[in-house]
Amino acid sequence: MTTLNVTNLKHASSSTNNLVLDANGKVNALKVATDLEVDNDLKFDSGYGSTVTGYGVRAWCTFNGTGTVAIDAHGNFSSITDHGTGEYTLTMSTTMPDKHYSVIGGFIGQDNSIYTFAFVAPSSPPLIENTTTSFRFTTSHYSQGNIDYDHVNIMVVR
Repeated sequence: MTTLNVTNLKHASSSTNNLVLDANGKVNALKVATDLEVDNDLKFDSGYGSTVTGYGVRAWCTFNGTGTVAIDAHGNFSSITDHGTGEYTLTMSTTMPDKHYSVIGGFIGQDNSIYTFAFVAPSSPPLIENTTTSFRFTTSHYSQGNIDYDHVNIMVVR
């Protein structure tokens, strides 16, 4: 076996170090130009005093829920289905490992009163469970029931 003893590594054409090791041999700085793949849990300490697993946003989108419903911008969604007033299904491009993920959302209506105390909820009744590729949900106002909102924002976290 050959041992390479270095504290800094950089590509010949790079002006900065791509990998910097501290005195104990731990990575002190890492610069990645393209995709970074981690085979196990990605753990980090962002100044909160402990290093813990970070759970990422697996999918996100923003769409107009009025008229002809369409996704405006997204990451990892392939389609949206409109089931009626304030009820939708979003289908993800990449399959989730299981159906146990969190869907978080928020939205804005035409005036301030219509989005106060509004929420995204699983469709009901009956409750339709998440699948590994899609989930059905409603956009509802606490006193007005299901409503089509102008700007709906959704995130999937796992």
